[in-house]
Amino acid sequence: MSKAEEALYDNNDEEVVVDLMNDLRDATGKVEQRFLALERLREFEHLLNEELNRLQGRRDEEDKQTLDAEIERTATRLGELDDTFKNADETKKAFDKKEQELRDRKAELDGDESASDDDK
Repeated sequence: MSKAEEALYDNNDEEVVVDLMNDLRDATGKVEQRFLALERLREFEHLLNEELNRLQGRRDEEDKQTLDAEIERTATRLGELDDTFKNADETKKAFDKKEQELRDRKAELDGDESASDDDK
């Protein structure tokens, strides 16, 4: 046991007891100050988390709108590409049909010995 603790228990030295009580009061005050500071920090952290969540929610909404707009643009472009492909396919079919007609006509002319060279 320290001298101060002995004095407190024995109540022999009033000055040491008073010093010890003052030190105890000071220590208690410091603990309370630190506790209050800790509570302020926790409240500040809570407010920061709320602000972060609010900002994140707003950003998520902005990202969603941007993504939705991009999806819409892409769908439009895909529709245009699909139309272009269909037109190209129809053009190719028409070309293939005309080409086949020309081949058939050429075969007809090649098979006809009496056809003139101009017909061929």
